Parts: sequence; C-alpha cells; structure tokens
Amino acid sequence: MYLWNTKALAKELKEGTLNEWEKFKYFITGVMLYELLISIPSDTDYNLFEWVVISVSGFLITFLGIYMCYKINKTGDGLNFIERFICISLPIMIKLSVWSLLPLFIFVLLMGTEQEELASFDSFLGIFIIATVIFITVLFYWRVYVHMKWISHNNTDIINS
Repeated sequence: MYLWNTKALAKELKEGTLNEWEKFKYFITGVMLYELLISIPSDTDYNLFEWVVISVSGFLITFLGIYMCYKINKTGDGLNFIERFICISLPIMIKLSVWSLLPLFIFVLLMGTEQEELASFDSFLGIFIIATVIFITVLFYWRVYVHMKWISHNNTDIINS
C-alpha cells in the first residue's frame, strides 16, 4: 500500500494491476481516517460521554459495516467492490436522510419551541440523537450489505427497496 508514493499507485491503477483487496485497503483507510478526523472535539455542546459514545460507535460501526460489505461481495463474484459500494450508498443515504428527518421533525414539534421546555428535554434529546445516529448508521450498512449480496451473488430475486 502506497501512502506517500502517488506516482507508483497511479501507475498500478493505470496498468490495472491493483487488485480488489488492495483497493479495499485504500478505501477503508480513507474512510476510517475521515471518521477519525470528524470525531475530533470541536465547539459542540456534547459532553465527554456523548462524544466518546458517538466517536467509538461511529468508528466501529463504520469499520464493521464496510468490512462486512466487502466480505459479502468477495464471497460472491468479488468484483468492483468500491464502485458498487459508492453507487449503492447514494440512494440509500438519500432515503435514510429523508426518513430520519421525519421523526426528528415530529419530535421537535411535540417538544414545542419554548426555551424552558427545550432545556428540560436537553439530556433526553442528547440520548435520542445518539441513539438515532447509531440506528441510522447501522441501518445504512445493513441496506448496503443486502444490495451488495444481491449484486455479487447473481441472485434473481428482486430486492425489497
């Protein structure tokens, strides 16, 4: 794996000598580096516990989700993992974004907009947001996994979307 020598990497990509496992290593390393960088504390209102839970769960779920998708693709035809993963991810992200905003919107409407009411729900809202983020992340990787299995195993059954 070339982490500095982009010329050698570009040569292998151009010649088509970089296999799916090597491409996977670049992909997972890049995604995990991104996951690590976005978990660095900023000026958010998360307390230490919330930050640790979100960071650790996000890192683990992302790693396991991508790895499981890679493995199911490999047990099938083993082809084009990154292309499949990226292309399938976009519509799944769009669907999950729409569906996850609806309960959050309803929750905020039910809470009201009074500042005192919002303050009384502060700890519950934090737990709700953490649970929602974890659930949506797991759901995302599960749906990508289902589609990757269908594509790579040459199944003829139509997937429920």
